[in-house]
Amino acid sequence: MSLNMKKVYQVIMKDGLRDYRYLNSKIKPINYSEENKGFIAGFRSKEMLHSSKGFIMTSYEALLDNQDNLTHWTPNPYITLSYKDSARLHVQGHEEEKIRQINTFVIDIDNRTVNENDILLACLNLGFTPTLVLKTDRGHQVYFVLKNPVYVTAKSGFKSLKVAKKVAISLKNALKKTLPVDVLCNDFGICRFPTSKNIEFFEASFVYDFSRLLTWSLKQSDNETNSNKKMTLRKSPSRQIDEPWFDMLLHQSAVKGSRGIMGRNNIALTLALAMYSSGQSKETCLFNLTEFNARLAIPLKESELNRTIESAYSGKYEGAKRSYITSLCQEWVASDLEAKDLFKTASWYKFKKQRSERKNSHLNEWREDLLNYMRKVTDNVKTHVRITRKQLMEALNIPSATLSRLMNSLEKDKFFQIERFMGRDGGYRLALTQNVVVNELKAKKKESKEILATYLGSTDMELLVNSPAKSTKQIGLFELDTG
Repeated sequence: MSLNMKKVYQVIMKDGLRDYRYLNSKIKPINYSEENKGFIAGFRSKEMLHSSKGFIMTSYEALLDNQDNLTHWTPNPYITLSYKDSARLHVQGHEEEKIRQINTFVIDIDNRTVNENDILLACLNLGFTPTLVLKTDRGHQVYFVLKNPVYVTAKSGFKSLKVAKKVAISLKNALKKTLPVDVLCNDFGICRFPTSKNIEFFEASFVYDFSRLLTWSLKQSDNETNSNKKMTLRKSPSRQIDEPWFDMLLHQSAVKGSRGIMGRNNIALTLALAMYSSGQSKETCLFNLTEFNARLAIPLKESELNRTIESAYSGKYEGAKRSYITSLCQEWVASDLEAKDLFKTASWYKFKKQRSERKNSHLNEWREDLLNYMRKVTDNVKTHVRITRKQLMEALNIPSATLSRLMNSLEKDKFFQIERFMGRDGGYRLALTQNVVVNELKAKKKESKEILATYLGSTDMELLVNSPAKSTKQIGLFELDTG
């Protein structure tokens, strides 16, 4: 893919960096001056990242000069960053409370079997596409870039950060239904660095208005709440990583280690045990605890952290003990915390009756059968299939009258493209619209927004993807009731 990498970085970073180095610039015009902006961290390998061995950049000039040697970065700039040591080798200060602005949401997908097409299709099912998809050693990272950054201030009690985290959680939860999303990945932390070699998809025009993403996020929450009807009771399984205490300890930075006090090692082991008991991979655990360790004023040694994770994953323990968790949270988070603040009570959820338990199938279930069949026989290369009515009835095991009702109901369904053929060998020419859209997006047969509008319709395009043609009023973040 031939890309202008400076444009890629500018789409993501926006006004987060200066144009030129403050000192020792090779290209800054004489007498040129500009205001200070954000700080970002860069890392030259995953091994260096795990030990916080990196360097600080404050300009596009520095970013472009180092682009060939970077593997990771922080795409959401900080108010300031600093070095831990006099040799200026180890970076510190990349904590959420020090973020200057939020430019992008990044979703981490840790599975090599998932490809770029799977990701684009999953995003299209949500009603929008990513700005950028890049390949990593373990899978992919997906960037949803904002049109305008969201600025974070302590004066508002970090409200913009809290609201942005709600949107990040909604994105992860929506995509994890069809993709192996790493839900524990830090929402606004260190990400894989985009290069011309690892970018698989990029569209500069697919940038999103934050207030509209927030509206979408709130609708997602409402849909989750109201989705279950005609249901029976079953007990839900619980994971320790989903309990409130886990997030409290994971993002606690004011932790020390001293004799007689449960400190850094204890918290690291407790978090690792929670991830182990919740079925998370050792690699995911290492990544999250490395970020936890980097936030500490006095972090654990890398070898010590690795030993702690190995111990948690040794199989000797089932999970973190409640009494231990309570003590740690009261010691390092708040002394008045109680069990009701830290743990989820056993819940009973309602589930629809199984299809096999009912006499008749619903029309939406037949639609799902057709959708699954189409996913087997078509893709974004072979986008259409021609099939007789009899063949389709056999493939779906569906009665003739029900097939007629199903096809009539799908005439205005944006997920399907259906052509009918009459006569002796009459039948259908079928396609999934999302396959056609991905085919056209990758082939660049039309303008990207025109292609997406074919799938989403003009209303949804206005909802999420900004069109530069119209002048828009900037909506204040706190004009919205976020709950």
